[in-house]
Amino acid sequence: FVLAPRPAAGLGIEPSPQLKTRQKLAMLELRLSLEADASALAAQRRSAEQLAAMEAALADFGRCQERGEGTTEADFRFHELIAEATGNEYFVLVLRSLGKATIPRTPSRRAPAAKVHRFGDTTPALQAGKSVTLQEHHEVLDAIRRGDPTQARAAMYLHLCKSIERLKAASG
Repeated sequence: FVLAPRPAAGLGIEPSPQLKTRQKLAMLELRLSLEADASALAAQRRSAEQLAAMEAALADFGRCQERGEGTTEADFRFHELIAEATGNEYFVLVLRSLGKATIPRTPSRRAPAAKVHRFGDTTPALQAGKSVTLQEHHEVLDAIRRGDPTQARAAMYLHLCKSIERLKAASG
């Protein structure tokens, strides 16, 4: 008998357009610890190529923002590149699982016909928040570039705390 290959291991978190704000906030709380430490490790372990890729992701984010396009892909890519720069495959696995659940990459077949706004969508009300997000990302990148794990951890922690505040304000 020949068996089908086993699916890749994950956290069992599936993307859903109906993901509740409470669930997104809980995932962001988990990301606080995970990504703060990942940023510290990335500051110590990143290669020149990984740093260049992070810089390119932020440049893409800025270009998309200036053109009024969605920034989700560039935003997620920046966070994913930091996880990869740790050299620890489990940071990447967890981040990808959380990212797929909270930031769907493709339209869901079950999504309603009406537009559902998500972070990264082109919405005029979100433009100011994107500028702040980009600045926060640059602060994380600057600490990683300098090889300062303490500042990288603090900058990412602050960024995600502010992301939680923005999500609460948008949901309230």
